[in-house]
Amino acid sequence: MRAVQVMRDTMSGRTATLIAAALAATSIVAGCAAAARQPPPAARASETPLTPERAKEALLAMMRSEPGQRLGWFRGDVPERMAAMDVRRDEAGWYAWTGAIRFNPSRGVYSLTVSPNPVSAACTFEYTGSFALTDGRWSATPPKLVSILTPAGQ
Repeated sequence: MRAVQVMRDTMSGRTATLIAAALAATSIVAGCAAAARQPPPAARASETPLTPERAKEALLAMMRSEPGQRLGWFRGDVPERMAAMDVRRDEAGWYAWTGAIRFNPSRGVYSLTVSPNPVSAACTFEYTGSFALTDGRWSATPPKLVSILTPAGQ
């Protein structure tokens, strides 16, 4: 406001009024823009931390989704059977669930290791994925295949 008064004293009344109006409009727009901004992701994540139970629910939702179903590992009642299994604390911030999935809530990542039936040429498929907070709810990305381990000689 002091700047506006100085401008009024040194400029014509009309010019000073126009400048004051422009400054007021700029501060209103800047104030609205600041109020409309979302808190940074880290702040939102601290409000809704990724817990082992939230990670399990996010993974179950991914398994039931179309991308999860396209993987072929979660068809039929597989997600419901997995939902009944407990999550257990593993080591160094990791948790184990179902014997196939490990996740680390503080890092926001998970791994999936699948060993299909003996008819398959591959013996183990390894995947990795991550968790994301969207609209206050955690979700799991569909996992990406990182390796296929085959028996020696195949």
